[in-house]
Parts: sequence; structure tokens; C-alpha cells
Amino acid sequence: MGMVVSKIKQILTIALLAGVGSAVLVTVWLASMFLLATHGSQIPAKVIFNVMMQIVTVLVLLPLVHIGLYRTFWRNEDRFAKGLPAIRGTYLDGNQPMPAPAPATHYTFGQKLLYVECYVFGIAVLLWIFIPLEHAAILSRFIARHSSGSATAGSLYEFLFAYLPMVVLLMPLMWLLNGERKAIIGGRYPAEETLRRKLKQNWLFSFAGALVSTGILCQFVSGAVLAFL
Repeated sequence: MGMVVSKIKQILTIALLAGVGSAVLVTVWLASMFLLATHGSQIPAKVIFNVMMQIVTVLVLLPLVHIGLYRTFWRNEDRFAKGLPAIRGTYLDGNQPMPAPAPATHYTFGQKLLYVECYVFGIAVLLWIFIPLEHAAILSRFIARHSSGSATAGSLYEFLFAYLPMVVLLMPLMWLLNGERKAIIGGRYPAEETLRRKLKQNWLFSFAGALVSTGILCQFVSGAVLAFL
């Protein structure tokens, strides 16, 4: 019963936030169009809306998805260390509650700098790719040209926006962290240092997953703007 009540509260909270957020976005969109029009701008309404939606998607969803994946990755790694199986499903698909936070640990200056660089680079790349609607139109035409139906179009879409980016991000990351991973398995670090390095690896892998997930959402937003505005 408590789980049902908790889920209802979550749904109501999300619905309320979505409603308020939508009202704010529409108000800002209309105000932006009015201000630009009074200054002689000819920027189409859908371009303005896409810019707003992409900024919100990247700045809000990227950290939220990252936090959830980071906690999920750490929960499963902790279970593996205890000889327990991983929990299937994540909070993202509604099958699991948000995992508990990862344990706190000391961050080195280089580690903090690395995290900041990851976010700055990730946000810049996503906005550079998805803010111009021309990029989304080019990608849509490419998928339509190289697919023979909805099934192959869906497979090509998954390859371009999920599998290919994940490989591009994970392969170098796995190579760079391979030595550190072997050292962790070999027990070469003290307990506190082992925890710090494990958490760092989980942070980086979960960030890669969050970056790809956010990119998929950004492409969905651009496609919706092109189709309906």
C-alpha cells in the first residue's frame, strides 16, 4: 500500500512540475517572439522554441539522468562485490525507485576539474548539435534516404543516436581506465583510495550513458518541433 501511495505522489508531483514548467516555457516563448518581432527580427517561432527546449533538456535532464545512472551503477557494483545479482530495471523506466546515493568520498582537485570539464564539454556538444534545426533536418533526411521502411528507420535511428555514440564514448574510456581497474581488482590501493577510484569510474561511465540518453531526447525534441510547428 505504501509503495502505491508513493508512486501516486511521484506521478502527481511530476504532473504538477510538468504543468508549471510548460506554462512557464510557453510564456517565455511568446514573450521572446514578441520582443524579437518588435526589434525587427524574422527568426521563426519554431527556431526560438527549439532553442528554449534544447537548453532546458540539456541543463535539466542531463544532470538528473546522470545522478540516477550513477546511483544505479554504484548500487549494482556494490551488489556484485557482495556476491549479489544486479537489480534489473532502473528508475528511468519506472520499475525501480531512485537508488540511494553513492557513499561520500574525497575528491582530488584533478578529479573535480575532470568532472567540470566533462559537463562543460558535454553540454557544449549537445547544444552545438541540436540547437540548429538544420542539423535535425539533415539527420532526418539521412535516415529517410538510407532506410526502406519504419523498421529499418528505427534501427538506423538507434544506431546513430544510441549504439554509435555509446561505442565512441565507452571504448576510449574503457581503454584509459583499464590500468586503474586492474589495480583496483589487484588490491593495490588502500581502502579509501579504492573507493574513490571506483566511484570515479562509475561517475564517468554513468556520465557517458547520461550524455547519450540526453542526446536521444534532444533529437526527439527537434523532430517534434520540425513535425508539429
